[in-house]
Amino acid sequence: MNSVKFSKVVKSKLQSERIKKNILKIKMLILEIMQENKEDISHVKNINVLEIAVKHIKQEYEASFTGNFLRGYINATNEVSFALSHLPEIDKSTGNEIIARLENPFTGKPTGTQYSILSPSSSGYGSDFE
Repeated sequence: MNSVKFSKVVKSKLQSERIKKNILKIKMLILEIMQENKEDISHVKNINVLEIAVKHIKQEYEASFTGNFLRGYINATNEVSFALSHLPEIDKSTGNEIIARLENPFTGKPTGTQYSILSPSSSGYGSDFE
């Protein structure tokens, strides 16, 4: 019975040491990232390392999601613009109206003005927005 208790204590100590080592590793990564971003690192203590890490991971995830969404949205807008420019039955004013309605969901500006890889204006549509 005593050896079981001793075994649990040893396991608990080993787990505690692993947690401390990993928190220290996370802290070093957080400090490095914060210094690169020129953020204040004076408040980073072991007690709040996990909170800061979670906040940072959440921000990175949201930025990644937003970037991916925006790239996809712009790509779709470019595809619409390209298709409109190759459909002879659609006149330029109708095409421009369609492109004008495809505003960037984050800025409210037409997508072809600032972010586009394949500018809708190069297809003849969207040039009125510049």
